[in-house]
Parts: sequence; C-alpha cells; structure tokens
Amino acid sequence: MVNRPPPMVHYSPSAAFMTLWVSEWGIPFRCFWSWEAERRSPMTTGLTSGQLASGGAIILDRGTWSPRTLPYLPIWPALLANILFYFTLFAATTAAARALTRFRRRRRGQCPRCAYDLRATPPASPCPECGTAR
Repeated sequence: MVNRPPPMVHYSPSAAFMTLWVSEWGIPFRCFWSWEAERRSPMTTGLTSGQLASGGAIILDRGTWSPRTLPYLPIWPALLANILFYFTLFAATTAAARALTRFRRRRRGQCPRCAYDLRATPPASPCPECGTAR
C-alpha cells in the first residue's frame, strides 16, 4: 500500500517548487494524519536533491519512493468515533458470549451463574451453591 497520496498543493514562490503530501490512516474511520513537504528548485532533478520536511509520523521503513510511516497526529472526531465503534463491538461480542453460556447451562440443567448441577434440586428452589433464582 502506497503511503503517499497524489500531491495536493503546489506552491511556487521565486522559481521554487513545493509539494505537500497529507496522509490519513485509520479503520473504520481515518483518525490519524501526518504530513510531508518537499521544496525543490526547478534546476534540480530527483527526490533526494530537494529539502524534505515531515511531521506527525514515525518512519518505519524509508523506501525509495514511498516510505512507510505510522502517523500519530489525531483527528479527534474520527478517533472518538473509532473508540465508540470498537467499544460497541467489544460489548456486543461479550454480551453474546455470556448469553450463549447461560443458555447452554440452562439447557444442561445447570445453574446459569455458577454451573452447579441442578437436576436433583426441586424446580422452584434457588441454586444451593450461589443462591441464584432459576
């Protein structure tokens, strides 16, 4: 996956060429961003001959044309939406697992809370192990 999007801004003061790249990352919403700017004079050629500046990213691997970076500048609304999304996903998964466990224990004749065998106890009495009502 290429980390550099196409150039977004071109600025040419006094015969210089400047390119700015902005990268945004995150799943399901883009919640972190970084930037990289390059300033070259029209007389030079190649990527290494210009002045490079960047911010908001940890460089993982500096490739020839597209370095792999890990951006860390937050986009707060999207970051909060991601936190809410993953919390909801975790809570729903946990609730479903607990409901499945209780269902299986009831079907086997066990206490839904502590898994004590209730087949020998009277139907209206609570669990003798933990006191949970049936």
